[in-house]
Amino acid sequence: MQEREYYRTHENERKLYKYLSKFFNNVVVYIATSAQYLLFGKSEPAGTDPYQFNGSLQVSTNQNGSAPYLNLVHSRGSVTTPLAVGSGDTIGYVAGTGYYGSNYYAGGTMEFVATENWDSVNRGMGIIFKTTPNGSASLQESGKILPSGEMVGGGTCMYIPDAGGVPAFTPETVSGKVPFVVDEAGGKAYIYSGGSWVALN
Repeated sequence: MQEREYYRTHENERKLYKYLSKFFNNVVVYIATSAQYLLFGKSEPAGTDPYQFNGSLQVSTNQNGSAPYLNLVHSRGSVTTPLAVGSGDTIGYVAGTGYYGSNYYAGGTMEFVATENWDSVNRGMGIIFKTTPNGSASLQESGKILPSGEMVGGGTCMYIPDAGGVPAFTPETVSGKVPFVVDEAGGKAYIYSGGSWVALN
């Protein structure tokens, strides 16, 4: 694309030039130490990811029957010859990364992990949550959702709601699930069954 507009004598070329100039106005390609970054709305890279955006990233659709989504795609093999993922493969993850003085570190992640070898009828997947404890510099598993849907907590104990007395509210109905709370002051645990709260002890 020519840099001087008067080189384009055709009206359509001038319109295309103006459009592309505005579109790419905030896109900067930054090259350093043989690494190439595509930066959107920023002039310096942060971390090692090749595509970096300044501020928030919005994905939206405005039409019936369609919703925006973030899709993390992974396969074994190559782009031209993809192979099925295997048990234990991380399909993708979302990370929270911060700067600690000399480099960047992902202090928390949500990972999507295959739980069996994939084929046309077997595609088990779980979700693993990892955090970094205070005083540590290593990620640890802090909870997960099994392929069956069960949730497994991490740490040394599980926290549940304190009803602040004998529960008197009506919980929201969730098919196949039973609400569970504790009256800490009264030292009793309750489940909601048959339309009322029932003490377990």
